[in-house]
Amino acid sequence: MAKKPAPTEKRIVLPGVSWQQFETLLDELGSHRTARLTYDRGKLEMMTPLEEHQRCSRLIESLLLVIADELDVQIHSMGSV
Repeated sequence: MAKKPAPTEKRIVLPGVSWQQFETLLDELGSHRTARLTYDRGKLEMMTPLEEHQRCSRLIESLLLVIADELDVQIHSMGSV
């Protein structure tokens, strides 16, 4: 039986992007986007997290919610990690 190939990161880098264009893109996509965007001196990088990362993220979030509940600490989720 053939093994499934390991998932690869999906990423694109766009050079020559202004800060204003980056901010406009962030506004258009909104805060609930699935893609991660980074900007560094005119270079925009967009990537989608792997499913494995999402599972780990949900596990950590669940763990933190239980700890906060046990310690009677209020926390507020601010989106994805």
